[in-house]
Amino acid sequence: MLLRTTLLLLGLLIAGPTAARGVYQTPEDFLAEAFAGDPPPPAVVWLTGDTGKAVA
Repeated sequence: MLLRTTLLLLGLLIAGPTAARGVYQTPEDFLAEAFAGDPPPPAVVWLTGDTGKAVA
């Protein structure tokens, strides 16, 4: 059982990096596509009061 688990984990560790062959889309390209070339400025949403308690 331990050998099977070890081989499975080893296989997953080896297969993961080999499957990723580069960056599919950069963050800048994603934002430009999602917002039709005009992304909004970054902002912060503060969750206070009942909303903050519900999320926490």
